[in-house]
Amino acid sequence: MRPSGIVCWEQDDPQLAEAIEADATLSEVRAAVVAVEATGKDPVPGLVSREIQRVRRVREKAEQTKAREAAGPLAEARRQSVQRALREADPVARQAGLNAMRKAAVELGFEGPDVGLVG
Repeated sequence: MRPSGIVCWEQDDPQLAEAIEADATLSEVRAAVVAVEATGKDPVPGLVSREIQRVRRVREKAEQTKAREAAGPLAEARRQSVQRALREADPVARQAGLNAMRKAAVELGFEGPDVGLVG
């Protein structure tokens, strides 16, 4: 067994393990070793390499999805919704908003400053 946790049984396994260790970070290799061991198999270079590639594909897909959602047409609406929720959660900002609505209502000629406003 190598320090990374990769098990070498075949003659060319040490070279394959070295290539994996050179290509991946130590944390990626160790996580792959643990995942392979969890299946009840020895973490030989081929299985470790496949697990690293699988995790990288999953991570890349998640990043692409996140980037697509961040740039999508609903992104601005989400940002505004979050800002609105933060304002409503802040009592000072909430009161300032209510005061501004009351002032606008009076300026537009409504009967009183509290007409139609709840708060």
